Amino acid sequence: MSIIKNIFFPLSILVFMSCASYQFEKQPPFKIISGTYTNWVGGVRGVSGTNINIVYSSNQEVEFDSIFYKDRKTKVSYKKNGSETSLLGQFRNETEDFQLQRSGQLEYGNSLPNDKKKKVDKPFKLDGNEVVISYKENNKIKYFKYSNLTEGEQVLYR
Repeated sequence: MSIIKNIFFPLSILVFMSCASYQFEKQPPFKIISGTYTNWVGGVRGVSGTNINIVYSSNQEVEFDSIFYKDRKTKVSYKKNGSETSLLGQFRNETEDFQLQRSGQLEYGNSLPNDKKKKVDKPFKLDGNEVVISYKENNKIKYFKYSNLTEGEQVLYR
């Protein structure tokens, strides 16, 4: 029983401390009007991804940094369409293609290719309809969680 206490107690403190390090803002300096995620597939095998489009309004200049979606992170880009401004996050699904030798004897001893995906700190556990937006306010990075993403129609490129 004491072994369980010795393991469980420090582990639970560590979990609570890591959760407390990221506080979500309740009143950010912007208002989200709508948010969508759109899955897309390219014309070449293995090329696909997800685009995030978040339409927002703000009475002040906001310096956005990144969008977190599922277990990934990307830098924000902007799109202006008339009076609407959108945050864009583009997530490409990376697959590594490799060629096998014709002969098993030539293939013997070869290792699998290295994982070239960026290792990202996964600070947030997000569902498929949630994103976290990071932005700077008074030289401090803040986080806002948006949970109402809607799925757009899948795009097929040829």
